[in-house]
Amino acid sequence: MKNIQFFHVKKYDNQTDYQLIEPGIYKELGAFEPAQFSSISEDDLHFFDDSYRMAIQFEIEDNETFQGQYPMEDILDQFSLHVADFLDEENSQRNRLNCEYVELGGKLSCIQEASHALLGKRAFNERYLDDDGEYYIRLVIE
Repeated sequence: MKNIQFFHVKKYDNQTDYQLIEPGIYKELGAFEPAQFSSISEDDLHFFDDSYRMAIQFEIEDNETFQGQYPMEDILDQFSLHVADFLDEENSQRNRLNCEYVELGGKLSCIQEASHALLGKRAFNERYLDDDGEYYIRLVIE
């Protein structure tokens, strides 16, 4: 996957459901219920709030298919994110451009870290030989 960019999803225009936090990053209002964390102090609630979203688009490289699990799974793991929406409508309408669209969700700090690391970059998996003589796969972002 390459040329990773923010993508504006129409649902973000609904200010009743989404609040713009910073360019490309939104909070899904009502997705986090602090009442379920009544034993946690008000100052620590942000550690549990994973209602932040960013939609991204990226180009699929010749040797990959988005239906494949990687490198997306490694990105989700590295930045503690989840897929909030596969954006099926956008993917079906724009598929001829060899781009894919996905909405990622997580804590604000994780979303921000991922956006800084990924935007404008290329992400792929690389096979490497470890010191123990075994081959492993790692995520590369460049």
